[in-house]
Amino acid sequence: MLRKSSLLLIILLLSSCASMGQDSRGIIERAVEEPMKSVSSVPDFKSISEVPRGSYGYVNGVLYVDKSGFTFGAIPDLEFNIYAALILGEALQAYNFASLNPSSVSNARARLSSIASWLSQQAIDGLWGSDISGKLADVYFSSLAIRAISLAISSGSLPKDKLSSLSSSVSRMISLQDEGGGWGRIPQADVFQMKQPTPSVTASVLKALLSAREAGLRVPDSSINKALNYLAATASRSGNMVYWEESGSKALYVTGEVGDAIAEALYQGYSFDESMIRGLINYLDASVRQSYSAGTYDFMTASALNVLSKLSSLGYLETDKLVSNYGAIMVDLANTIRPDGLFTDFPYIWLRYSYTYPYVAVFTNWLRITSVSSNAYFVGGYGDYQPTVLVEGTSLNLKVSVSNKISKPLSLIMSVRAGPPASISGSSEAKFTLEAGKDREFTFKINAPDGLPSPQNVSVSILLREANSSKPIFAKSLPLRLLRNSVLNLESKVASPISSQLRKPVNITLTFSNRGDLPITDLTFVEKLSSGFELVTTFPGNGTALVTSTNSLGSYVMPQPLAPGSKMTLVYQVTPVDAPPGPQTVSTTFITYTDARGERHNLSKDVKITVLRPYLLISSNVSSLKMEWDEEKMILIALSNVGNEDATEVSLKMASGEGLSLNLSMIPKEVMYRPNPDGSLLLRIDKVASGTTITIPVRVKATNFYPSPELGTFLSVSYEYKDSIGRTMPGYSGSNIVKVTLSVSKTFLYIVSALIIVLAVLIAIRIKNRVKSTRRSPLLIERRKRGRIPFES
Repeated sequence: MLRKSSLLLIILLLSSCASMGQDSRGIIERAVEEPMKSVSSVPDFKSISEVPRGSYGYVNGVLYVDKSGFTFGAIPDLEFNIYAALILGEALQAYNFASLNPSSVSNARARLSSIASWLSQQAIDGLWGSDISGKLADVYFSSLAIRAISLAISSGSLPKDKLSSLSSSVSRMISLQDEGGGWGRIPQADVFQMKQPTPSVTASVLKALLSAREAGLRVPDSSINKALNYLAATASRSGNMVYWEESGSKALYVTGEVGDAIAEALYQGYSFDESMIRGLINYLDASVRQSYSAGTYDFMTASALNVLSKLSSLGYLETDKLVSNYGAIMVDLANTIRPDGLFTDFPYIWLRYSYTYPYVAVFTNWLRITSVSSNAYFVGGYGDYQPTVLVEGTSLNLKVSVSNKISKPLSLIMSVRAGPPASISGSSEAKFTLEAGKDREFTFKINAPDGLPSPQNVSVSILLREANSSKPIFAKSLPLRLLRNSVLNLESKVASPISSQLRKPVNITLTFSNRGDLPITDLTFVEKLSSGFELVTTFPGNGTALVTSTNSLGSYVMPQPLAPGSKMTLVYQVTPVDAPPGPQTVSTTFITYTDARGERHNLSKDVKITVLRPYLLISSNVSSLKMEWDEEKMILIALSNVGNEDATEVSLKMASGEGLSLNLSMIPKEVMYRPNPDGSLLLRIDKVASGTTITIPVRVKATNFYPSPELGTFLSVSYEYKDSIGRTMPGYSGSNIVKVTLSVSKTFLYIVSALIIVLAVLIAIRIKNRVKSTRRSPLLIERRKRGRIPFES
């Protein structure tokens, strides 16, 4: 059934395109101006007696009607004049947005002035009675009268000094407000049904108070808020719809009256439950569509459209979408105007006036909301998403263009609001004037804060108001999605097992995730193995080759962006080959990636295991030694296991250089040795426990009578061992060397020195004796001089 109704609505809307193709705005302007002209052009009569029987006319600026069969002549009917004033007052509200005939506007102001002045004079104790209430105050008619007088003041038809008389009416009206915030039609009546508060009467009074406030009268906020609370308390719900109903009236009529009052309160800055407004919109929208599809739309449909158009200008609906959806209906409603400029076919003129008023109200407001159009779009944001995505900590520009669609200049105020937590940089409001048919563009900067706790859907709304009255005209909103920046979270990097012997494989598992709301791009992993570890293999099927070789950098680039919320695990296998014992860093992961803001990030994470292995170190109490011939000294060789496992089958080879002999007579009992054919000594120890040291004393003795006074030689000790499970590794060996310098003994030097001294003395004595003998023989001296003495002499 719903599908058939929707299909019929679409067909009817399409069939209305012909009328929409005409000047739809001109048709609606006519639907405002013709009722105003009709009321203004009613004939003038100088006296009551001149009013034709069964007819009506102005007498001294007041409408008189001859109700044949009810009265004996023409009377100034209160209802007749109230609705005439309301039609004129509402029509004049469209003056700034429509091409109304100046002469018609002038006549309308004059008629409104005279009627409103007369209404002010008819109040008794500030309020008005009716045929129903008699001498008692009729709150409903009094509220209409207050609204009519307020419209006259707001349009300039009545001077501001009339506010004083209006003030007494408002005060009296507030005094009749029920404790619950509502009003009954005749609060002073004896009949309960007449004094009981109802939503429709309360809504009418609320609109009257708001009109008086708009005209410049101070109205207590408390009274308006109490009325709004009453309306909220009396609402009915059905699914996602909110509506009001009361005995004797259709729910659409009552809801339209209440919705109009709520919209007027929102115009002036009062608040109302947001969810109830949404429910009200759902109800009115469904009702209008149903009425249009059934072809039964009337003044109640007009009233519902009036509320929807006002709520659209407040931003609860998209104004341009509303105009697009309901433009055809508005044209059809406007085309139901009668040749006399009024709506409906009721036989009585006062009834046609009362039903024409809501039509004029909706058309006036429609002209207001269609006087401008606006286009808005975002420039910037992340990627190509719908709706536009703004990353936390970034901003984008909102471009707004405003077009004046009428032939008059418009003074406007544009406000841009960003739903929290988004914000706007600088001024969010602009006041400007648009000439007829002109456009203007504005730019606003929208910001998303850092540190969003979760994704946020916000709305950026554009509100256009009249600069003079601040009444809303047009609203548009754009959805914006605020998302958290993409953040790579290194959840864990673990090794299994957490301890390992050399050459035993260890699995390294790296787990990471994207904890942001947007993908991570350019994700690159570089894995560096620590010294002493080697890559065994990567597990097949996991798509990773993070490590290429020992102690080198290998890289892996993710072929696809890492999606938000996704988690990934990379596994590879390594083995310790010559790592020191104890806790050791196996590898360090270096990660670079680009986040959604285009910023590059660098992360790193390492993992440790405990390497289980023996680790023997050899040392001696001296590194170099000086010895004399035939001297003997002790060298202490220490073999220490600084590892965390026992060393087994430890073998040591001890050798000495030339001129040096070894004596192991003092070695510990757990050390066994035997000489090798090459002169070296082979030592064997079954086990060197973790954390222990075995000291091996070695006596070294220098031999004597070398062919050189000083000889360089050595004592070398090399060793090999196995681990606790009997394996030999390349790193399970080592050596130590003690440099030895052998020199001549001091005794030998003393003997040689004594011999040299004796020889020197003998030589000296001989020389001395020869000198003495030469002095005793002059003839020998002479012969020597002559060279005649033979050598033998």
